[in-house]
Amino acid sequence: PMASSTPPEPDDWGNYIQLLRALRHPHKRVRHRAIEALRPMGGPPPLAIREIAADLADRRAAVRVRAANTLGAIGPDSEPAVPALIEALDDDRPRVRCAVAWALAWIGVPTDAVVGNLAALLDGDFDAEVRAVAARSLAAVGPRAWRAVPSLSAALRDREPSVREEAATAMHLGAIPAVRAVPALTE
Repeated sequence: PMASSTPPEPDDWGNYIQLLRALRHPHKRVRHRAIEALRPMGGPPPLAIREIAADLADRRAAVRVRAANTLGAIGPDSEPAVPALIEALDDDRPRVRCAVAWALAWIGVPTDAVVGNLAALLDGDFDAEVRAVAARSLAAVGPRAWRAVPSLSAALRDREPSVREEAATAMHLGAIPAVRAVPALTE
């Protein structure tokens, strides 16, 4: 669902503008409080979502991580940012890729593109933490992640125990049909 972007009352414009600025604050607690304060006003407007998504291309990794975390914390209202988040899965920094994978899970829009890109991250990332977060994010996607069963099955044989554990958990918690996972689980 998109944000309704209900305009604030004229007396609240100053607060509203401050809350929009707070969405880009360096401290997570400030951003989360701004998100919560904006919810009764219809959530962050689409323009704010686009501006935050633009930060995914910032030259500083910390800003890219903050943008991904903020979009994820906003939740389903960040759906317009999903294409930019998918593109950011190719970031050269592992911590950015982790934040982006989590954001995609928190936004909760389990499209084929989201599932496919998280599966590709699980299949091919060189960083074990990124692969583990990709598996965890697929678990959060839920039953729609069934298309990622081949990737999750292959991850059960990953050289890193954390990746294997997250893949098994994803198959269990994600409610992925067990029949599809049995061959990999019995190896």
